[in-house]
Amino acid sequence: MIRSVQFRSLLLSSVLVTAVLLCIRQTNIYQSLNLAVYDQFEQFLAPRPIDSRLLLVTITEEDIQNQGEWPFSDQTYADLLRKLQQYRPKAIGLDIHRDIAHPNIEYPKGRENLLKELQADNVIVIEKISGAGDPGVAPPPTVPEERIGFNDLLADKDNVARRGLLYAYSEGQAFYSFALRLSLLYLRDDPVKFQVDSNALSIGDAKFPRLRPQATTYNLTEEEASGWQILIKYRFPQVANQISVTKILTGEFYPELIRDKVVLIGTSAQSAKDVYPTPYSSRRENISFAIDDEKHFLMPGVTIHANIVSQILSAVLDNEGQISFWSKWQEWLWIYGWIIIGAILVLRQNRFWNIVLRIILALTGLWGISISLLAWGIWVPFVLPAVGLFLSSIIFLGYRIRYTWLYDRLTNLPNRRLFGQILRNKIIKARKSSDLMAVLFLDISRLTILNDGLGRKAGDHVIVQVAQKLKTLLSNRDALARVGASEFGIWLHSAETTEKTVQFTHDIRKTLYQMPVNWEGHEIPVSVNIGIATRDSDQEGTAEDWLRYADIALFQARQSGRPEIFASNMRQQVEGRWQWEMDLNRAIEAEEFQLFYQPIISLKTSQIYGFEALVRWQSAERFIPPGEFIPLAEETGLIIPLGEWIFREACRQLRSWQQQFPGLFPVMLSVNLSGVQFSQADLCDQFKIILEEFDLSGRYIKLEITESIMIEEVEEAIAILKRLKSLGLQISIDDFGTGYSSLSYLHRFPLDSLKVDRSFVSPLVEGDEKSPYTQIVRTIVALGQSLNLKVIAEGIETQSQLNILRNLGCDYGQGYFFGKPQSKDAATALLSKYFFEGNV
Repeated sequence: MIRSVQFRSLLLSSVLVTAVLLCIRQTNIYQSLNLAVYDQFEQFLAPRPIDSRLLLVTITEEDIQNQGEWPFSDQTYADLLRKLQQYRPKAIGLDIHRDIAHPNIEYPKGRENLLKELQADNVIVIEKISGAGDPGVAPPPTVPEERIGFNDLLADKDNVARRGLLYAYSEGQAFYSFALRLSLLYLRDDPVKFQVDSNALSIGDAKFPRLRPQATTYNLTEEEASGWQILIKYRFPQVANQISVTKILTGEFYPELIRDKVVLIGTSAQSAKDVYPTPYSSRRENISFAIDDEKHFLMPGVTIHANIVSQILSAVLDNEGQISFWSKWQEWLWIYGWIIIGAILVLRQNRFWNIVLRIILALTGLWGISISLLAWGIWVPFVLPAVGLFLSSIIFLGYRIRYTWLYDRLTNLPNRRLFGQILRNKIIKARKSSDLMAVLFLDISRLTILNDGLGRKAGDHVIVQVAQKLKTLLSNRDALARVGASEFGIWLHSAETTEKTVQFTHDIRKTLYQMPVNWEGHEIPVSVNIGIATRDSDQEGTAEDWLRYADIALFQARQSGRPEIFASNMRQQVEGRWQWEMDLNRAIEAEEFQLFYQPIISLKTSQIYGFEALVRWQSAERFIPPGEFIPLAEETGLIIPLGEWIFREACRQLRSWQQQFPGLFPVMLSVNLSGVQFSQADLCDQFKIILEEFDLSGRYIKLEITESIMIEEVEEAIAILKRLKSLGLQISIDDFGTGYSSLSYLHRFPLDSLKVDRSFVSPLVEGDEKSPYTQIVRTIVALGQSLNLKVIAEGIETQSQLNILRNLGCDYGQGYFFGKPQSKDAATALLSKYFFEGNV
């Protein structure tokens, strides 16, 4: 469904394009292009067979040479007519202007003989009516009026003959065209009635609609549309059988070519210059065309007359329709429809080449439909719909680009960019009053988890529902925008007081939480965090400042779980955090991180079991403890590249030790895995590539994962752990006992060891068997043994703690008692000592 905003824009753009088309229609360029397209359409139509009712007797260049004269003498035409009459044609049309005598010495009675032949009642002669400074050419004398027709050829502004004038009426006198006279003469034996009204000519049941001025498709002026005109339907490539004058005079023809036919006599010789451009003037296939400079193919006037005669007879005798036009409202409805199609083509397309392809296909379809309609006898506009389709596509594409630039497609709300512009205007107006200004940033909590759990469509549904609910809570003078993936911005026009603004945010939180949001049978609770920036935040702050203040307050609201109002100290905290983030990013690129290795000892044999790889940030300015930069790296996502570097560096070092001490008892290397890494989609693939890079078996690497990470999504965690185990990696639960592990799930995890948190080891006191910490450690050790898991205690600092853990049956331990985290060189030296001396 087209959204209301898009529908309004589509409507406005279509009206604009229509106005542009109205202007284009009045230009000469449009008229020329429109006629040129019509000519192309005509050439695409299927060839039509010749009309067997007609015969063309043409005067060729060879005929002129044979006669030795031009114009021909009167006697030559008299002989020609007499010869034709022997074979009883129904009608003969002399398409030769003959107003003066052309005597011949050998036949002094040639003129008399010609006039005698012209008396036959089946002969039509042509005249050229005078007008506009042209004296015209009168018909031969003694020919009765009913057998005289005027030259009916008309040319458009581009000098192409597309129209035929059939009939005119002036000062009480009717004028018939040459082609119309011939047609009526041919039909005189049939009971057909010729009628004329203001809209059409009628011959029997056949109607010839009259071309009207200012028609939408064929835009004629009043003067151009005078009389009763029709569009010529040319037969292509040849209208009728054709024979030269010489062959008629010498009898070299079949009599059946003449009997009961309409015979038209005219010239096709180029030297006679009786040729005209037609819609087919670019087609070489027409053998009846005269050649002009080998580029333009012009049709003889007699051939055009034959086409008009054929058109009239086909309409009367074969029920063939004429080329017609739609009414103006039908044609503009057709044009407007293509304008709408042009906009729809780009409505939901984002890829440029898809849009280009759609426009090309639509124009091709328009071309094909227009040609098909012309084949059915309907000339519909092509140029205006094509231009309209293209313009509306471009205009609506521009609207979409602007819409995408300034609006959120999911909610139709302004985006952050437009919200900033709105704030600039509203801040200027609000400063002139004493009203309290307030900008709210609202964030939907846990939207990422919702997207991962139920899919992005569920998350989008929640966003739309929240947007609609917020609209109902705000006044028309307030402004609402979507400023982030899960964030909305609100401008309160009149917040009255800070207390009421805070109360309003509580009401929003309560309303949204109580709002039922259902998705495919799931009821989704909506909780939000809200940050507030008021006029007290910065009296002269810009719109960008207000957005930043509200964003900072929202960050604090996420931490506290309640609405927060921006205060200046928040800016310092956020700016400090931002600087930390920049330093951390720079440190990753500059490789300022190093791995330190803390030994892990077997409590039963005192031998080295392995090391835990611990990352340290060796900043040039100061030492930064892991407790400060690790949480920040997890929050910003920088833990992903940092974690990959840690795993690769640990594998590199372990492979180096294996090569340096080949006979050493297998040494394990433990690497911590953060929750962000654990949710990484390509984690297993990444580890596999690194292990293959160093030709290292995964059984020497142990991943330490906190229990809280695995308990959040048990089934998903089990699947991930199994994929990691498929690489040969070992898995250990880190800081066991401090999280929320459920013992019912613990046996399902593919684990290798448990690691007792230092908070349980540090309070251990030798001799105090009833100490709760001793009991906790005993329980963890017993649990590990029952699940066939190794137990590792961390944070061992005294001999007393070591003795207790040994007595409890703990397998391994690490802590300052055995050694602090040390550089790779120190750890290598420790392994060397163990390798050669056999002890630590």
